[in-house]
Amino acid sequence: MKINDEGLIIGQKKYGEDALIINIFSKSNGPIMGLTKISKKNNKALLLDNVLFNWKSRISDGLGYLNFEIINNYYSINEPYILNLIKVSISEVCLKLIPLKDSNSHIYINIIQILELFKKKKLNNLEYAKYFIIWELDFIANLGYEVDFTKCSVSGVKDNLVYLSPKSGNVVSREVGEPWKEKLLNIPAFIINKESNFKKEDIINGLLVTEFFFNRIIKSIFDNRKSKKLIFKKQLIDFIDRVKGL
Repeated sequence: MKINDEGLIIGQKKYGEDALIINIFSKSNGPIMGLTKISKKNNKALLLDNVLFNWKSRISDGLGYLNFEIINNYYSINEPYILNLIKVSISEVCLKLIPLKDSNSHIYINIIQILELFKKKKLNNLEYAKYFIIWELDFIANLGYEVDFTKCSVSGVKDNLVYLSPKSGNVVSREVGEPWKEKLLNIPAFIINKESNFKKEDIINGLLVTEFFFNRIIKSIFDNRKSKKLIFKKQLIDFIDRVKGL
């Protein structure tokens, strides 16, 4: 079996003395994993480098051999630490939640779009996180967990949508949710309206909303939740919560 495609490097690890196992999220064929010999060219590959590649294996579910050429990269030596955490978080959810060769070109295109945005637009730390949360919600929707943020799931009203029920996963209005607000997740206004103003607390609340849905997805897919925890997402939340002046 042979595959020729373009993709993004989402993981790599040393294999023996002179080889690497590379994980690529491809445009038309989903996540691909293959073995490649270490060379001066591929030894410089970085996370989320955009590549053209060919993969071949005698059987469709085999590890396969991989050759690639870098056509674009999204790393800058001056990029802030929060952007590093966001990039590894993007790679982590693709690695852990999308099965090998499960094609999803929409997710691939959205990754390219957010990387291009980060590359071309001057943003502050919280703005990076805001766009990442919006990307996460689209990723979650593409895995079949789309949330209706346009109206209250109980009353149907379309205003003051400020809470998410951890029990049902549905949006509720301030009026409906107020008696149980201590048990509900807070929805930041920028999720409802992308142009809304936001502060650090809103970013943390947004990350907790997406964390809730990722945990739901993990629970529905895997038996052992510990092995599939999103490590870098937790680090991102802790970093934003801990650092003053963001």
